Amino acid sequence: MQLSQIISTLLKPLTFASKDNFAHLAAIKDIEPLIQNLCGRASSLPLSYSEAEIIKKLQSAFAGFDSLALTEKRERVQKALEIISATTWQENVTADASPKTQAISLQSKIGKLSTPLKDIKGIGPKLAEVFKKKALETVEDVLYWLPIRYEDRRHIKKISLLQIGAKEVASGGIMALGEVFYGRRRVFEISIGDGSGYLRLKWFHYRLPLMKKKYNTGGLWRDWHV
Repeated sequence: MQLSQIISTLLKPLTFASKDNFAHLAAIKDIEPLIQNLCGRASSLPLSYSEAEIIKKLQSAFAGFDSLALTEKRERVQKALEIISATTWQENVTADASPKTQAISLQSKIGKLSTPLKDIKGIGPKLAEVFKKKALETVEDVLYWLPIRYEDRRHIKKISLLQIGAKEVASGGIMALGEVFYGRRRVFEISIGDGSGYLRLKWFHYRLPLMKKKYNTGGLWRDWHV
């Protein structure tokens, strides 16, 4: 990836965050690792002294960003946009294309990003109103609605090694399942084991036919342990 492409990618979430007087800033999650990753990739390129210094300034601007208050985040985003706008990178992003090609490509992309969610197949006006309450009104808004966190589900731990309060993955055979009554309260329970220990899983809100269809004694269970 070239420097101009990295800066273009970096600029997109910052521009979205600053839209409508920073109305979308609170919706941007995990921006710090994204910016730091892009700056790290930029630092690995053969940069001039001035380019390297600007990348360092951007990295510094987003150090500890995700833990800041909204007012401080706004100041950091403004600072980063000022740093980027003071360069010629934006002009170089599409420098390899002809002016006519650039204009057509830009109009096409902007047109798609500006598409209202209510016009997207499968959404419609009713669901679009739900999205609107979260400040999501266009395709571009949804594109930068980043996850609150990323969870690594690749590593499966033995049940005996699971830690209380941690978010970890466990796997085991289903030993027993069914409804249990605690007074008048019905609870669906599944007991699983993996040879190192046992877990009892409980559902307080469920549909019995669906649970019986989905889980069977002797089957394999794999999910999060919290």
